[in-house]
Amino acid sequence: MPVMLDIDGVLADFVTGFRLLANTFDSTVRIHGTHEHTSWDFVDINHDVLVETWKAIDSSYTFWRELRSLLQLKDEIAINTYDDVIYFATSRPKGVKVHHQTNTWLTHQGFMYRGHTLMLV
Repeated sequence: MPVMLDIDGVLADFVTGFRLLANTFDSTVRIHGTHEHTSWDFVDINHDVLVETWKAIDSSYTFWRELRSLLQLKDEIAINTYDDVIYFATSRPKGVKVHHQTNTWLTHQGFMYRGHTLMLV
């Protein structure tokens, strides 16, 4: 049976990457990972800082490909030994080579060599 895996918040630690970048615009932004995050609205971050952070992400050639993995070795083995189709899905916004950066990240995690499919939705 084919499965679909979301990338951000499931496989990749988007929250830490986002908060690290936001912290470069406002040093009061608390840095924590996905497991401590309670709202995708980032209500604790000033609106202007959010806007600047998204602008920086949209113009970055590396943001999406440098996110930390949330997986442990046992998770990676389970995914890479799955015998059916795996779709990797994400709703990452437009930006500089988002599809390429995402494919690169998945490849570095060992997922794309088996012909898995990436869908940006």
